[in-house]
Amino acid sequence: MEVRLLIDPPQAGPVNMGIDAALLVSAAQGEATFRLYGWSEPTLSLGYFQHLADRDEHTASRNCRVLRRSTGGGAIVHDRELTYSFAAPASDNRAGASEELYRLFHGTLIQALLQWGAFPVICGADRATSDKPFLCFQRRSEFDVLISGHKIVGSAQRRTRGGLLQHGSILLAQSDNAPELPGVAELASPVSAVDLQEAWLDCLAGEGGFRFVPGELQARERELSAIEAEKQRSADWIERR
Repeated sequence: MEVRLLIDPPQAGPVNMGIDAALLVSAAQGEATFRLYGWSEPTLSLGYFQHLADRDEHTASRNCRVLRRSTGGGAIVHDRELTYSFAAPASDNRAGASEELYRLFHGTLIQALLQWGAFPVICGADRATSDKPFLCFQRRSEFDVLISGHKIVGSAQRRTRGGLLQHGSILLAQSDNAPELPGVAELASPVSAVDLQEAWLDCLAGEGGFRFVPGELQARERELSAIEAEKQRSADWIERR
């Protein structure tokens, strides 16, 4: 499978969410893209269905910029992490069953993390819970990635008539804005975003059969991502619940 590869520098939260939204539109038009990125400042992203008032439950992140994702799930403090997104046409075989995509990306990530002495496992249905704490990484869902019982990878999906977007966060290290959540550095050994993304891309090419083609955003995608970023900055969007 040929997939456009975007490796972006750390950017502001609204910009990151705007780009992911633009990639979903392109996916519906036949373009498959895998994107790796970071955050230029600590940012709290609410799940689509969460209430803004619920952020008062988490005092450690009170000084973080707030945004609202288009995907569901719990809130995420984006700080010392590697973030990814994958957008694909609905007609693509890999955009079929949701669980298959989780297995693919989480399974290859586990392979990559073995190089740093980590022993991650996939959270099975027997360990998943129906509890809904405010933070995503305090929840346990099937296909999450755990190290010593701690969640270090969480992903979510959004589907449209023509495409699919899956994005997720990999906790590289503990953040001062979410000190209750250990990352790979605390649970295994330190790993840089650059080193991990190289190892992960190798695993995706080998196990996943991806043929990555380095690319960049097209002009129409830049225009759409700018519009989506403005929406992310608006109070109407952030305070919609």
